[in-house]
Amino acid sequence: MKKLLHYFRQYWKEQFDGLTLLLVLAGLAVYVWFNYVYYDDKNTFETLWVIRKHQRENTLVLFLFLYYFANYLGACVLVALATRKWDFFLKPMFWAISIFATFFIAFDTGFTFHATWLRSHVPKELFRWLYRIISNIISIVTHLLPLWLFYKVIDEKTENFYGLTSKNVDWKLYWTMLGGMAILVGIASFHPSFYNFYPIYKVGREAQYLGVDPLVTQFGFELAYGFDFITVEHMFRGFLVIGMAQVMGPRAIIPMAALYCTYHFSKPMGEAISSIFGGYILGVVALYSRNVWGGVFVHMGIA
Repeated sequence: MKKLLHYFRQYWKEQFDGLTLLLVLAGLAVYVWFNYVYYDDKNTFETLWVIRKHQRENTLVLFLFLYYFANYLGACVLVALATRKWDFFLKPMFWAISIFATFFIAFDTGFTFHATWLRSHVPKELFRWLYRIISNIISIVTHLLPLWLFYKVIDEKTENFYGLTSKNVDWKLYWTMLGGMAILVGIASFHPSFYNFYPIYKVGREAQYLGVDPLVTQFGFELAYGFDFITVEHMFRGFLVIGMAQVMGPRAIIPMAALYCTYHFSKPMGEAISSIFGGYILGVVALYSRNVWGGVFVHMGIA
């Protein structure tokens, strides 16, 4: 706990600005209201207009990219307005990281190209299970490989691969963070929007078809699901905080948290709201520890 408080004292000393936080939270409040309340929980703006319509029209990735980029850029504008510092907009690396990150987050979210192949080559009993597994592990191609190329070809200043390092790993701190989150998750688990949505893996016909215990198919799914947390943390807390800090400094944290909220708009509203604060806390930890394993550990523990 002492180390977490130390990180926040350092952040508040270097960058914390109440006006910035209030402006971004106000903007996100409108965004959350529009997504969940203006529509309803079953037909949110995200699922009604992004997932359904544009997936059928094969423009899902493009639409998601514009959707995510507008949200991220809007948060950056609010940060600049509040701090009266616009310098980062003049730096090519800001635009390179912003466009690269939002495009590949959109590409990963909208990657459904394996669905057609699976329908033609696997039994229908296995389709849903394999589709979900591949959707998680495909982040090797949609996240890790693109970031590795960016790191090697374009980025000359970040000292490690955006937080995938064994340095400054503090398991005691991570357990403390997980303990705090576990209380909130326990409370949230009683709300219908959560217990109707989770657990992510629901036993289907795959175990019976394969002639194995359902725990075997669940283990296969959870393994791929857990791997996806590594790539999500690497993109948001690694690339958009540790990588973007070379341009924006600690100001990189709030726009990342805003985008992270939007990234959760297909989840229950409570989870989207909590992701703002969770992303903010994990961003501060990643910025000063220079690694993303805290976020990975907390994410896996909650899941």
